[in-house]
Amino acid sequence: MHIFMDESGDPGFKLDQGSSKWFIVAMVLFSHDAAVTRASFLINQTRRRLGLAESYEFKFNKTSPQEKRAFFEAVIKCDFTIRAAVFDKAKVKAHYPVKFKRHFYHYAIRTLLEIDKTQIQHARIYVDTFGSQVFRQTLSRYLSDHLNTSQSTIMDNLIFKDSKYDNTLQLADMVAGALHRSYLHKFADADDFRELVRSKEDQIWVFDKVMHRVK
Repeated sequence: MHIFMDESGDPGFKLDQGSSKWFIVAMVLFSHDAAVTRASFLINQTRRRLGLAESYEFKFNKTSPQEKRAFFEAVIKCDFTIRAAVFDKAKVKAHYPVKFKRHFYHYAIRTLLEIDKTQIQHARIYVDTFGSQVFRQTLSRYLSDHLNTSQSTIMDNLIFKDSKYDNTLQLADMVAGALHRSYLHKFADADDFRELVRSKEDQIWVFDKVMHRVK
């Protein structure tokens, strides 16, 4: 299994100083290599059809509405599923101490991966390269320690890749962005892009004191 993960919003808690209200962690799950290859092929094809440079990176917050629609209409043909964890950070802040907040990013990723342990086993997990080497090593060790036991191995590897050169990480970014937009009702098109991939949604979990499943 291949899992490509990205987030939308920021993990900060200075909600009165510009931190986002919502933090969404999304993952795109592929059960076999051929499906990953096909998704990447169709994303490349979409660039060419839109007249974009081969090096163009699809990022939800930077693409035009036309590009978003073309992207999602292309990838909907691929064999993948979507899972996401949605955090209203005001509710998180109200129920967890300061020490927890400093590790919120780690916790959010771990929660999404372990919330249904029976369906994710021996996954290769890909995330965008960011932060220092120490941060990446700490995240890898944290997930390994919490996800894998003598009876179950959820994560085989945590692999950091530059999303600029990886189409399927760009897919994860676009999915996370579409999910986030659907919670921002100030936008007239809040639900439009999520609707294009809603059929791929497998599990959506929302934090309200505890995690509960809404799909």
